[in-house]
Amino acid sequence: LPRLLASNPHLQDTKRRQVFMYCTGGVRCERVSMLVHELYPDKEIYQLKGGIQTYLHRCSEQQPEQADDSKQYFVGKNFVFDPRRTDPVHFGK
Repeated sequence: LPRLLASNPHLQDTKRRQVFMYCTGGVRCERVSMLVHELYPDKEIYQLKGGIQTYLHRCSEQQPEQADDSKQYFVGKNFVFDPRRTDPVHFGK
């Protein structure tokens, strides 16, 4: 993983100052963000607190038609690397 991150052209691009990342529960992002920061100390690193699971759960509590226009809510499916293949959270349906 360190070699992959060190050779990533998107991360090497000095015009791209911000890095946004998320993982299922947030744990892997914590580890990877530390590594990215070591390799690219000038990057601004942002993570989805609690991972995509927490985000999807919060979005499922808000119906899309009730959402404030200024807020962005996830619509679609989250791919997971286990037999489920996608997360079953879809606005409570």
